[in-house]
Amino acid sequence: MNIEIKSIFGSVLFTTDAETIKEAVIKAVSTGANLRGANLRGANLYGADLYGADLRGANIENTRMPIYCKWSVSYNDKYDTIYIGCKADTIEGWDAFFASDIVYDTPRYTDDFKRIRANYEAVKAYCLIMKS
Repeated sequence: MNIEIKSIFGSVLFTTDAETIKEAVIKAVSTGANLRGANLRGANLYGADLYGADLRGANIENTRMPIYCKWSVSYNDKYDTIYIGCKADTIEGWDAFFASDIVYDTPRYTDDFKRIRANYEAVKAYCLIMKS
């Protein structure tokens, strides 16, 4: 089936043969298509690898998708360093940061900060399990 991903203004951003919107979005992301401002309202993107996708300005109301986070949260192959955006620290260091009043680029008590912390806690739990 031919699926078009349209912008919130109605213009076509990407067209492909796919069975679902999820498959179309995955193909778009894998080819580097710009989905900025895409209308993805109601799409089920759960489990889709959207690494590198630019969805700024996209309509994602009622969309099920991986947790959006302002900064990427990742870890090294020894599970002893966690990266949040361009900053790196140990689990102990990040725990001290989140317990403090220090502010980097994202103000505390905002939804963006809460999402960063939630992603950190998930990666931390993964690293602790993998190290054991």
